Amino acid sequence: MLQELDEIRKDKKIKIKDLEKHGISKNKYYRLLRGETSFSLSDYTSLIMLLNITPEESKKMLFKPATFYDFQPHNVTAATKYTSYDINQIIMSINAIFVLAQNDDSKIDESLAILNTLKENKYISEFFPITIDYIDLCIASLKGDTTGYKAYFDKFYSAIMARDVWQSYELNSLFYIIVNDDFNDSSILATLVGELDKRYNVALDDYETIMMITMFRGFLFTRAVESRQISTINYAYAAVQHATPSTMVIHVATLQRYYEIVYFYLIGRTEAAEKNSIKLMSTVEYLYDTAPFSSRPETDAPLLSVSEMFMSDINELKQSISKWRLDLNIPKDYNLLTPPPPRKS
Repeated sequence: MLQELDEIRKDKKIKIKDLEKHGISKNKYYRLLRGETSFSLSDYTSLIMLLNITPEESKKMLFKPATFYDFQPHNVTAATKYTSYDINQIIMSINAIFVLAQNDDSKIDESLAILNTLKENKYISEFFPITIDYIDLCIASLKGDTTGYKAYFDKFYSAIMARDVWQSYELNSLFYIIVNDDFNDSSILATLVGELDKRYNVALDDYETIMMITMFRGFLFTRAVESRQISTINYAYAAVQHATPSTMVIHVATLQRYYEIVYFYLIGRTEAAEKNSIKLMSTVEYLYDTAPFSSRPETDAPLLSVSEMFMSDINELKQSISKWRLDLNIPKDYNLLTPPPPRKS
């Protein structure tokens, strides 16, 4: 782990002498790097703070990225090491291996070998036993073992339902089983969706998992439509709408597209700018001028809608850009961000 910290220190161009000011001497730092002295929690905490380690950087240090090579049968150490893999990445990798074999029969034997190697990894089997059940499900499916598949599914389902809280790990596991299973038994799917609100505990900024939850509910909605179950349709639709999108994400994405349009005008891509303006205004009108973002103060003064304000601002900038071109006597498709052509005498 210290090697990773040292790489981050180098990337951030933080000198070792700067660490000395905060209680970690140069000699101690090098002894830590060489493994000549123990790395205490206090040392780790100090370095995390001094190097301003982000959560993402910390995650990369703690969890080894999983690759297919790690779990090839010839890599015998993979089964015995307590390597701290990112378990959600492992689940996605299992799904990728499974789908690959489903779509290409020539990959089945190789995929089965990798899945069996994964089963033997001590970190996964001891800390995330549900993942082993998921792997067994995939193996049974690839072998066409319907009896084994049902047994492993029942075991997996019981283990999931025995947990009071579903976090990203449980939800990822459930999601990929739903994705890769016909799930003709809509009652099980309805039960799982019904339990989501009671059990899931996901960070508000974990948008990937929130998206999975919404898709989960969407699966039930789709199945209900196909089977014409009106009460389930109403329930599932309400559940889909339950996930409130982050307004901050929407604001950022909208602003990015807004400034992209202005940038297109600047570099002479007028046609693209005009087309994107129409698309953006339609989106802004839908998202901002209607529920759930349409709450506006009551006033007698006329108020522009959000889409009208956006369009007004774009038009003002467009006029400024047009005047800039006019002053330089250059055509509308000329890139203003490059040196202007020499004036004709």
